[in-house]
Parts: sequence; C-alpha cells; structure tokens
Amino acid sequence: MWKNNLSKTAPRKGAAKSERTGLLFAAPWLIGFLLLSFLPILLSAYYSLCEYNNFQRPVFVGFANYMSLFHDDLFLISAKNTLLFTLVSVPLNLILGMILALVLNIEVKGQSVFRTCYYLPSIIPLVAASILWRWMYNPEYGLVNILLSFFGVKGPMWLQDAAWTKSAMLIMGLWSSGNIFIVFLASLKDVPKEYYEAARMDGANAWQRFLHVTLPGMSSVIFYQLVLSLIQHLQYFTQAYVMLTGYRQTANGGPENSLLFYSLRLFHEAFYYYDMGIASAMAWLLFLVTCVIVFLLFKSSSKWVFYGEDS
Repeated sequence: MWKNNLSKTAPRKGAAKSERTGLLFAAPWLIGFLLLSFLPILLSAYYSLCEYNNFQRPVFVGFANYMSLFHDDLFLISAKNTLLFTLVSVPLNLILGMILALVLNIEVKGQSVFRTCYYLPSIIPLVAASILWRWMYNPEYGLVNILLSFFGVKGPMWLQDAAWTKSAMLIMGLWSSGNIFIVFLASLKDVPKEYYEAARMDGANAWQRFLHVTLPGMSSVIFYQLVLSLIQHLQYFTQAYVMLTGYRQTANGGPENSLLFYSLRLFHEAFYYYDMGIASAMAWLLFLVTCVIVFLLFKSSSKWVFYGEDS
C-alpha cells in the first residue's frame, strides 16, 4: 500500500517541478507581455473614458470622447478615406495576387527569375519603399512621370493633387503585393490535379475549371488573405505618413486631407495635440469595428470557404 502511494506521488512532484521550470523560462516573456502589452491595453481603455493630455491627471468623462468624435469633421474624413481605400485596395491586391499566381504557375523558362522579381518588392521595409516611391512620384524628375512622357502623356502631380493621391498609394500597394502572390502560388499547387482531370473529362473549359475547381480549392487561403489584408488596410499609416513627411505636410492629411487616414488622424491626436483620451477612444473604436468586420467574415465563410474534402 505504501509503495503504491509513493509511486503515485513521485510523478506528481516531477510534473509540478517541470511546470515550475517551464514557467521560470517563460517568465521574461510573460513579464514583458504583462507590462508592455497587456497593461497598456488596459490603460488605453481607461484613458478612452478620460480627459487626459499626458501632463495632468486623467479626469473621468465617461463616453464623452466617443461622442465628440462623431462631431469632428477630420475624424469623419479620416474614417471615410480609410473605408474607401480599403474597399478598393483589398480586392485589387487579391485579384492581382491571384493573376500573378496563375500566370507564374505555368512552366516556362526562367520561371524562378520572374517569381523572384515579383516577390522582391514585398520584402523591402515600408519606410524605405515609401521614400523610394516618394522620389518616383516627384512631378519634375520622378521616374513615373518620365516614363509617361515617353508615351506623350503628361504625368500628374501625384502627391500634390487630391485627385491622384489615393491612386498613388494604391499603385504602390499593388507593387508590393508579393506576399499575397507567393501564398496564392503555394495554395494553387496544393489543389489536387485529379480534380482538374475530372473536370476536363466532364467537358469543363478553362474558365469553368477556375470557378469550380481552383477557387473552391484555394478558398481557405483566400479567406485568410482577405482577413489579413482588411486588418492591415484599416490600420494604414506608414506609407501616408512618410509621403506627407517628404512634402512637409505631416501635421495634416495632405492636399484637401485626401491622405488623412484613420491611423494618421489617431497619431495626430496622440503626438501632436497630446489628447490621449481622444486617441485612445479612436484606437478602441477601430478595434471594435475591426472585430465586427472580422466576425461577419467568419460568419459568412461557411457559405463559400471549403476545407479538405469539402472542396
């Protein structure tokens, strides 16, 4: 009896010791997460309900910060700019990534070189890429307008004309869509070839095979890229900030506030006007809107996303 109890107690002590050792090794990360991530998140939630400017004690005002946002014209402009840009840019990036994946999946000579050329822009840091495109968009000596002049087209004032600023951001985004392309290409190769052979035997043409075999087979990856791209575009900041910095327009949203994106407006409130209460309210509002959009996407995914044998 005594031996049986001893044999049961020993493994428990060993497991407890292993857990303590594991927690000890994880402690630096856990402490860093709690102090540098979780605590700031909680504080921002509290500050969103306060009047707070970093120099005085927070004064609790309830939901006044949230209510005031909807009476702020610049906030409404930033929300509109972000929404419109997201609705246009996300589908175009996904479509271009799909087209590149389909084209570069064809076995041709130099295939790896073409794949590398299309993927390389996506690994360039955003700040460096934005500085590069800022130079390329220069109306006097920029490469884009020089190339257009060869075809007899007078290039626009890309970053000084409100009618062209979003197009400039859109083109730069399409140029760096290599991450989407490479993921789509990998997913395309995972679609079973037997499905294509069965579709050919049933008389399906290339377009029908794409609709009924390729898209369902890649639907889970398309869904993943859709969610990821939406979240990234709703937080669009770096490219616009760098572009405006180059033209001494950082403190506003560019010509006619055409580049005043939501995150840029949040940045202005926090670090130009030191209104941390409003900035925190904007951050939490963006978080809640993003959660709602992602939730709706997941709810709808059951109707068009297929996994494994379901495809």
